[in-house]
Amino acid sequence: DSVTQRWRDHQHPGRVQAVHHLHQLTGLPESMIHDGLDHHLQFLQKDRIFATLGFPFEKPDILTRLVKIDHVRYTLTSPGLTLFWMPGNLPGPVLIDLALAILTGGPFVMRVSSQEPILGPAFWSDITSADPRFRQLGWVGTWPHHDLQFLEILIPYLETVVAYGYETSLQNLRNHLPAHIRFLAFPHRISIALIDPTVQTTQFPVFDRLAEDIAWYNQLGCMSPQHVFIRVSSSHEIQIIADAIADALDRIHQRWPMTIPDDGVAMRIQSFRARMAVRPDVQVRYPPNLTWGLFISDRVDLSPSCGYRHVFLHPISKPDELLRHLTPHRPHLQTLGLALPEQPAVDWFLQLARIGIRRFCRIGQMQKPTFPGCHDGRPRLADLMTWIIDESFPLG
Repeated sequence: DSVTQRWRDHQHPGRVQAVHHLHQLTGLPESMIHDGLDHHLQFLQKDRIFATLGFPFEKPDILTRLVKIDHVRYTLTSPGLTLFWMPGNLPGPVLIDLALAILTGGPFVMRVSSQEPILGPAFWSDITSADPRFRQLGWVGTWPHHDLQFLEILIPYLETVVAYGYETSLQNLRNHLPAHIRFLAFPHRISIALIDPTVQTTQFPVFDRLAEDIAWYNQLGCMSPQHVFIRVSSSHEIQIIADAIADALDRIHQRWPMTIPDDGVAMRIQSFRARMAVRPDVQVRYPPNLTWGLFISDRVDLSPSCGYRHVFLHPISKPDELLRHLTPHRPHLQTLGLALPEQPAVDWFLQLARIGIRRFCRIGQMQKPTFPGCHDGRPRLADLMTWIIDESFPLG
């Protein structure tokens, strides 16, 4: 908590240096990186940490001592060495996993990506400087993902692996691990949005909120919208709405300028645009530069876009149609952002949950979960712990 309070200061030297390096590595605007850090750091304050503990465990002190529940004593413990295999596409989530690793009491090894090797080690360095006793809990650093030598050294001691990445990378990692190791995989997911344009008001500028969701981390996160379903009554209406979304993306570019990190990304965007332009079922709309792109289509296959603020728009007549479009893609669904004038029926939410939606939120909050203690429908901290049950003492 004390280190977090220091890092919440935008002028803190460690934060200033981290933001500068992250901007150089990712091309993300420094103002966006600051906004992302502010969002993640709020969960590392003392009151939010206790809230995270209280969610999976009614008695948070069960992590540090035996607790008596219904005549049986319980405690939770870290099952052994945990390896965190962190992603490289987003700055910020590493702070949440670092907090979870500390709360387990260790031991842990956190491998950060060579694409984002800055934030985790910097924050961990401040924690261990503030209290050297933390050094015995774990290590934070990096090594090349294709170099399995270090992994082979860890395997005899590993009990749990937490890994982020594309399915092929995760499967390759899983194949190198013995069957007894607990493997908690977080593969890439697809998130979508559902908007009724009638909710557009001065108090709730829905298209600007949507543009913020699309622009956040340049659409590289699993909670970024790739496909937006628009409730309309005519094909002409979807064109008007596309104009409004395009204007909103131009405005968000003024706030968070788009920077393409390298020529490879630029070529990927241009290639994707070209493929969409020759499809008869897609109407394309984008400026001459690479700041954003819209692809209007009645066809829904939920394939991801090229990212970097390029999104599919699909006309829909009523929310119930969403079930038909999403059901075939159950393994890959994550968040559904909503902007509707009415509260949908509970049955509708439950049906979507059963086909794979793990989080519902308002438009404008898609990349800003209010409770990171759950991810992909799992209680993060509880998954890292092992229950120890003591039934050996006399009852009564």
